[in-house]
Amino acid sequence: MEPQNSDGDTSDEDDENTDLWMLFKTVRNYTTNLGLCLSEPFLRLPSKRFVAVVRVIAFREFLEAWKCRAVQLRSLKSLGKVGEFVW
Repeated sequence: MEPQNSDGDTSDEDDENTDLWMLFKTVRNYTTNLGLCLSEPFLRLPSKRFVAVVRVIAFREFLEAWKCRAVQLRSLKSLGKVGEFVW
């Protein structure tokens, strides 16, 4: 059973004419002066491999920015109390 709009009509035309839908279509179909569709990179989810590589790079950048090194939680036990750990 199709959902009905306030007039009892089951057509999807009213849904396609809403301001939000019009905004979506405008953003989705926008192209630059060079003919590049700006939404194209966002039409599909990235591959799992790409996401994994980005996470590794981002983590490395985080460590460099904070000038610290990655430490496994279980290795903290061998270093003494957590409060005494020096970055």
